[in-house]
Amino acid sequence: MNLIPKKNNIGVGLAIGLITPVAGYLVLMSIFSLIDDSGSLDSVVSMSTMFRERTLSICAIALNALFMKRYDKWRYTETMRGIVLPTFVYVIIWIIYFKDIILP
Repeated sequence: MNLIPKKNNIGVGLAIGLITPVAGYLVLMSIFSLIDDSGSLDSVVSMSTMFRERTLSICAIALNALFMKRYDKWRYTETMRGIVLPTFVYVIIWIIYFKDIILP
């Protein structure tokens, strides 16, 4: 079973670009909350406010690069355009949301 849809369609790209970062963020946050609940992160001090949320959200957005690389290899430009658009929007939202922290 192939988990990556093999279609050159902007709609497929939009769906991948919208769903992947949200799912990735939820998975990363649940992993970190499990580690935090076990007590393994007690000795680690955050470097600044909202460090975990900021870092995990940008990592989740970067997960779209994996799909962009795959569709670039297949030369599916329409699907890549669909992935790039939500990625760009997510990055703009990330910058606006964390602007006070990253741009003092």
